[in-house]
Amino acid sequence: MKLSGPDSTDAAATMLMLARCAFGTKRAAEGADQLDNALHLLSMNLGKHHPSVLDAKVFQAEVLLRADQDQKAHELLTEVSEATTRLLGPGHETSLERLGALADIKLRTNLDVEAKAIETRIMQIARQLLKGSNGRIEAFKSLRLVTNYMVARPHLQEESDLFLAKAFVTYKERLTHDSLLFVEVHQKILDLIKDATQHATRSLEEAEIYQGEELFQKAEMQFKRAYTFSKLVRPDHNHPELAMGLADAYFGVGKVNEAKAVMRAAGLVKKGMRENMPTSYLRWMNKRVVQYMDARNEDALDEDLS
Repeated sequence: MKLSGPDSTDAAATMLMLARCAFGTKRAAEGADQLDNALHLLSMNLGKHHPSVLDAKVFQAEVLLRADQDQKAHELLTEVSEATTRLLGPGHETSLERLGALADIKLRTNLDVEAKAIETRIMQIARQLLKGSNGRIEAFKSLRLVTNYMVARPHLQEESDLFLAKAFVTYKERLTHDSLLFVEVHQKILDLIKDATQHATRSLEEAEIYQGEELFQKAEMQFKRAYTFSKLVRPDHNHPELAMGLADAYFGVGKVNEAKAVMRAAGLVKKGMRENMPTSYLRWMNKRVVQYMDARNEDALDEDLS
């Protein structure tokens, strides 16, 4: 391996830097030449599966994607992902990162089934890491990457929610509450609650105006997410505002029993309910609920909801 000279690893590193600069300033032809020369020297000096060579190939794949050469990028990322997994193991953060990039390009090229299989594999590896991390920093780095990967992809919302919940419980048991990983996951959950509540509130307001069942269903789904994660983070709190919103959405889609259960759990049902119901809930109550309440006398309603 040559460390200096025109065909050395130092020269290859310089060429790679020049390639990045050229692509960054829209000199694609010059950048491609520098990148090809850098890859040639790195492979010659270090071997084609050396980490530095694989890193350079990832950059080459990114360049190909920007040039809309999806098929070439797909082939290159497949090679790099497989080599990285063999070199570092499936649970290493770099292996997972490249596996995720491969899933993304498969989605981009309409290979949805193959992409789904890779995403499932990533989540399986992450679950294994959660079970056996035992304080290993390498495992926590990988888990951090998987968490960010899933949260950033809306089509993985259901899987992401489940993983976030499991990760939060695991970190709470194994890490101090001021550790970076716990703080990050906790903040992601708080962000999720805020975002879900905003979407749910907007959908519920529109549903009450237009009496659209689909809007009530959207509100139900988002309020349920916000309420569930709020109970996970603060199990000792009733979260009455979220409970009221979820109950209202339940009423809107005709799930009366579910609405009653949520209200009972949040301590919103009391004797003489109409007088004791929070004014904010009454203000939010949609027409269907008003009709439901008005159809019963006070004693019957208190008995029904108690």
